[in-house]
Amino acid sequence: MLRALSALAVVFFAATVVLAEGDPPPVPSCVSVSGQAQYKGLAYHHTVYVRNGCDQTVTCYVSTDVDPSPEYKLVVKPSQEESVVTRTNSPAREFKARARCTMQAASK
Repeated sequence: MLRALSALAVVFFAATVVLAEGDPPPVPSCVSVSGQAQYKGLAYHHTVYVRNGCDQTVTCYVSTDVDPSPEYKLVVKPSQEESVVTRTNSPAREFKARARCTMQAASK
């Protein structure tokens, strides 16, 4: 019984590691990503916002669950916010913003 549980635990751990490798890298904790669906006319415009609270510039590639492709590149300086409209005339009033962000190396 103990061997069966140990084997099951190893299989579960291995599956978790494989799934985790496919996940995008986490957004730094000093960066916030949000989305807003703005009603315009008879449809919604989807806008993704990236706010940088870090001491370094960040480069983020953003998309949404409604439109995972293309990804839009935003370069956000410290204490700044950038945004991009990812879709116009959408029937969807809700969406989730997605982002992959990396810190730029500090210049000397």
